[in-house]
Amino acid sequence: MENNFNITRGHPFENEWIIQYDIFDEDKIDPTIPFVITNKSNNEEIILYFNYGMSIMKYNNEEVTKLVISIFDTDIFDNGEYSYEYLGKTLGRKEIGHLHGKITVSSEDSDKEPTIKRQARPWDFLKSKAPGEAGERASEEKQDERMSICETCPSFIKLTTQCKECGCIMKMKTKLEQAVCPLGKW
Repeated sequence: MENNFNITRGHPFENEWIIQYDIFDEDKIDPTIPFVITNKSNNEEIILYFNYGMSIMKYNNEEVTKLVISIFDTDIFDNGEYSYEYLGKTLGRKEIGHLHGKITVSSEDSDKEPTIKRQARPWDFLKSKAPGEAGERASEEKQDERMSICETCPSFIKLTTQCKECGCIMKMKTKLEQAVCPLGKW
């Protein structure tokens, strides 16, 4: 799948691709296959692996998942054009998608609000706590209420405190004001 997009230097970036893959299948995704971003002017590569900017999550209870690429430190890019490619496979060598395209990086709008809005995720806990930003904290009452809902949900994995639907660690996600339950329970 080809997809071209823009990144503004100095602002977090996130993009989602829908791929055909059952996240709970026995044949796991091969985490050694990188998402490669290449600077077109000097062929310098930026490599992202799972758990380092990439995550897979279930989508709408179907055997369809989202591959999410998150880049928080966009200052690693110079202004200009990049290409990206990801040829996802499972450990059993089943292909799950070929993603490629062009990225244009610019600092023109770096003094404005980010153009990509998204729900808060656990890693935002490490970012700003300012009101209205992804890292803003929920009240203790709201955190406790959310966590109690999660603990009674069939999608909650008690051992890891993760949600089967979004893959997030709920002890962190419930603390973020802008976070939402993927099943709409809170």
